[in-house]
Amino acid sequence: MNYEDIFDKLMYFKPFINKTIVLSHLKIMGKYPDFNSVYSKNRQDDENLDPVKNVCMTLVLGLQTGAISLVDLDELLFLLIEDKLFTSFLFNLEDSNQISKSEASIQSTLNEWGVPKEKNILKGLSQKETFEKFVIAGHRTNQCDSIRLLLLDKNLITLKEKNKEPELAVYATLIEIDFRRNLLHVRLKDVDKIESSQIGVRTLEGRIERTLKFLDSLQPFFSYKRLSNFRASLFRLEEHLLQPKREAAHKELTKFQQHIDNFSSLIDSNFPTNHENGVTTQTYVSNTVLAIISSSLDLSQIGDVVGIKFRNQRDESTTSFAEVAISDKGFKCISTDKLYWSNLATLLEQRKIEFLKIGTLVPSGFVDVNLEFRIETANIKLNQSSKGTPSEGDKRPTDEKYSDFVDYLLPFIR
Repeated sequence: MNYEDIFDKLMYFKPFINKTIVLSHLKIMGKYPDFNSVYSKNRQDDENLDPVKNVCMTLVLGLQTGAISLVDLDELLFLLIEDKLFTSFLFNLEDSNQISKSEASIQSTLNEWGVPKEKNILKGLSQKETFEKFVIAGHRTNQCDSIRLLLLDKNLITLKEKNKEPELAVYATLIEIDFRRNLLHVRLKDVDKIESSQIGVRTLEGRIERTLKFLDSLQPFFSYKRLSNFRASLFRLEEHLLQPKREAAHKELTKFQQHIDNFSSLIDSNFPTNHENGVTTQTYVSNTVLAIISSSLDLSQIGDVVGIKFRNQRDESTTSFAEVAISDKGFKCISTDKLYWSNLATLLEQRKIEFLKIGTLVPSGFVDVNLEFRIETANIKLNQSSKGTPSEGDKRPTDEKYSDFVDYLLPFIR
């Protein structure tokens, strides 16, 4: 490829390119210390220059001057893509895999799968497509712990943002065969800006099914199964986070029990009401007081649940249910919401959760995460921007934060 071709291909990776993140990765790699000055000079020459176009121009100039190599560019692109793919579907690896966890076996497997030996993601745009119109554009191995495959759609996708002209771009999917955790990760971006009539292109469900068909076509094969009990896993996580808060609130409530009993009796004597399902005036008053108490307790260090959705199954039919959804737009824990307390009995009876939104600290920093049972398996989404605590520090999701959060989640899905 000549430099003009490299620039043109780099521009198709626009959804993954951000100047600040590029600078951060180049610094970690110890490459191209003059990137910022070259970028600034381009901006001086043309103050209307598009920032992404400028980044691509600066990288190509780095290739021309020898500040970076094509291998460096491949590493940078791989890192940039990893740091943008935070909608993840998890599956359990099964024991019947044909891949043994040795360096020689993994390399042999990669060769049989047709994974390119040359590290040059940009060449993936011109490679021959494989099954389901995917191209294997790159890979990484972490000793014998995991294999990461970078898939690109053979055809560019059309992205349309509000008040902007449509643009062509690559769509990347990251597959990780995670031997250490015994998991298969399928990581991708949101699809809400994609314009296409094809379900396998414009919907996450279609993309996941396409990806699984691709994986099933690989020889030697590896087998996996969906995390069908993920709703129970989410309940265990919710209890881990909120049960201590409930216990702390109930402990404080006992100090006011006599007042609550007297007040409830006074209300009942003046406003006789027929309550249903065993819910009494005392329950309503207690739940309100519990919500007030909980909002005053400083228990954020164990993590906050800021959104939840669960079902009250009416009978054995999976289509007959009532749904409870609680979400705090101010990113406060739902233990401060009366709706949580009034529906707690149902939650504890059902012991399954459809959706959970939490904010918590992992070793690499703060994460704001949506957890959902979707496509009959576990779906994790690290949100790109967060309103949650801490008030200081970098809330941006990263590949490291994703890995740390999976480790955090692992005990609840085992």
